[in-house]
Amino acid sequence: MSIPAIFENTETFRDAFVGGLENMLCNDGLGVFILVLANASYDASIYQALRPRLQSRYLELVDAFQQGMDDAPDDMQVFERLMRTGLEKLHCREYRQLGPWRVQFNQLRSFRPSRMSDVRVDSLVRQFDKDGFHFNKPFLRKEILWEGETRGKHCRLLFNKFPFADHHGIWVIEPGENRPQILSREAHEYMWRLCESLAAGVPGVGFGYNAYGAAASVNHQHFQMYVRDDEGYPVEYDCWQHNGGVDSYPLDCNRYGNCESAWRRIESLHASNTAYNLLYRPGLMYVLPRRMQGHFDYAEWMTGMGWADVMGEVTAFTREDYERVERGQLEAQFRNAALLSADLV
Repeated sequence: MSIPAIFENTETFRDAFVGGLENMLCNDGLGVFILVLANASYDASIYQALRPRLQSRYLELVDAFQQGMDDAPDDMQVFERLMRTGLEKLHCREYRQLGPWRVQFNQLRSFRPSRMSDVRVDSLVRQFDKDGFHFNKPFLRKEILWEGETRGKHCRLLFNKFPFADHHGIWVIEPGENRPQILSREAHEYMWRLCESLAAGVPGVGFGYNAYGAAASVNHQHFQMYVRDDEGYPVEYDCWQHNGGVDSYPLDCNRYGNCESAWRRIESLHASNTAYNLLYRPGLMYVLPRRMQGHFDYAEWMTGMGWADVMGEVTAFTREDYERVERGQLEAQFRNAALLSADLV
């Protein structure tokens, strides 16, 4: 089955990604500018390519903001924080290694409204709310990187407004069906096959997934796509027992090389109302059950505990936190999120 041209190879995908950001600077409004700036500041090479247009557009928006704008309240709040900081003092994303772990400093993401990712949740299942935030909102049309048919389903790939992964997007299957963030067998099998298919041209592709109650900030079924060209997330390192190594991962982690066995594990977590995060890689899946959000405290220096965090790459709020956090503190936070022995299924 043919794959859309945008995924023909890594270079084509990256060119489309950067080109899409550049085209979005022609749109009005704070939200689109924030999205472009957040994605550019995540990658220094993209920031340098777009810097002149970003600076020019920023000055135009500062003038419009000071004269009075009527944009979305969240965007107004983020832009006001950006003005207080100053575009010239905005840092591109940085990261450092702490043993097997990675910590990133992602300044603009710290401006992001929390939505519901820090609200206490007690159940994996919640009905879709057409009046809440979802990916069919008309204003999101201009944030779409690609949309079309692939492997027999209509899909939509949007830019992630506040990225925390390389070439980070939001993948929605059949967006018009308004599915809530509860994984079905059909969706799981589709994403497994899709990841394998896309990897033929874009080998660094992967998809993260937050179950509802595991830091999903939107209750509209979505997966978080990324493309990276390094050794992957720490959970993928050879040193861990789940990958055949000797070290114990600080969270319960299962690796599956078979779509059906992975689904059986997910199904058991649904049956026990256990929150979890997933990582889809070509021919592989990592399943990490954990405590539900709101049932344990985040460390003050963390921005949350979603799929990338439990896969071993965490984001710090401030440069001070980024520079001073220690390996032991990070591992203690993982253990804080881990299921109690009585909860293990």
